[in-house]
Amino acid sequence: MEEYTKIKNRRIKRVLLIAAIILLAGGLYALLVTLAGISIPCVYHSLFGIWCPGCGSSRMFISLLQLDFRGAFLKNPFLFVVLPIFLAATLIRAYQYITQKEKKQTRWYIVFVLVCLFAFAIFGVLRNFDAFSFLAPSY
Repeated sequence: MEEYTKIKNRRIKRVLLIAAIILLAGGLYALLVTLAGISIPCVYHSLFGIWCPGCGSSRMFISLLQLDFRGAFLKNPFLFVVLPIFLAATLIRAYQYITQKEKKQTRWYIVFVLVCLFAFAIFGVLRNFDAFSFLAPSY
């Protein structure tokens, strides 16, 4: 039983470390964008003039930090809608990872991630057609 407690504690530390790294990197990038006005340009849009699925995501997060939910939605509607669901599923998966005695993959989470990636790719294609121009990021 003591060995399981050690494993559980290691897993908690690992999950918290990953979360801290993601939050720190995102926070530093948000500071860079808001204070210095420097952001990472989209390679696809710069080279080919098309919107990738992630175009507008930096501006979406900045809008969210400013509590401008309408503006955030207009920057990247797919991420605005799917990201909270994805975060909730990831938190559930992290809880399962920490509390399960054996380290195993959860099939529902793998399928969910694959469906999200597929939908993300479809969104990236659709937002470049005139009929779906409302999906293009607003400025």
